[in-house]
Amino acid sequence: AIDLIDEAASRIRMEIDSKPEELDRLDRRLIQLKIEREALKKEDDEATRKRLAKLEEDIVKLEREYADLEEIWKSEKAEVQGSAQIQQKIEQAKQEMEAARRKG
Repeated sequence: AIDLIDEAASRIRMEIDSKPEELDRLDRRLIQLKIEREALKKEDDEATRKRLAKLEEDIVKLEREYADLEEIWKSEKAEVQGSAQIQQKIEQAKQEMEAARRKG
């Protein structure tokens, strides 16, 4: 039973620490767009300039979306970690109380 609890706690900890799938997807898309932008900077025609302008807009939009989601994720992560610390303190207090009761 203890192994199951440890495994579940480990899985939860890993989920909390790893970047959410949506952030990962946005990150990969931003990298693609930035690579395309750098490649297009070497060109100098009207169609390329229009595509570059569109890329810049898309990059700014995705960076904003990424920042918003990242802020939410970090906030939720901090709340969960705070709850875990409180639970640890409660558990420690229970153990100390039980030890004092046995001595008592």
